Amino acid sequence: LEMIAKTMIKEALPIKCLEAVVLAIYLTRKCVELQRFVMSFISMHGENKYSHVVLGVCCRGRFGAVGLSRQTDLMFKPLRYSKLSELINDFLFAYSGHGHKVVKLNISTTIPHFPHFLETINWKGFTFLPIAHLDNRWAPVVDEYARISTDGQSTSGSNRKLEHFSVQFQFT
Repeated sequence: LEMIAKTMIKEALPIKCLEAVVLAIYLTRKCVELQRFVMSFISMHGENKYSHVVLGVCCRGRFGAVGLSRQTDLMFKPLRYSKLSELINDFLFAYSGHGHKVVKLNISTTIPHFPHFLETINWKGFTFLPIAHLDNRWAPVVDEYARISTDGQSTSGSNRKLEHFSVQFQFT
């Protein structure tokens, strides 16, 4: 990822949302206070399916997001949400404002700041279908997932807890 990010900076070419997430991961690698995770959305507009991804962040119990989109309300979100479910609801509301229905949301496990050689990001640490749970019954489960994943600085320990968590709570 580091080489890709450095190349993007050097070339200064237009990028899409996935490249923006890679760049954000690289640029925040030294912000050890910041817990980082990827949020990928699959939405429908009519018969068309769309994919979008942002870097979710948590610092001192506040959630936000960094990303890139043609729609301003589908990218940057300041660290003002006290729960991950509030951040997700803001994205869901923004999507509905653009005539989209989010049919699937993937939340990765926490991204380490100094990854070991060949360590990969678990892009689908937690998956659920918000359209099937319009009553927000998913919110407490998502907030528990966030609590476990952002608990402490030990990413590997948190990720082991999340593997057990995702087995217990399946929303797909």
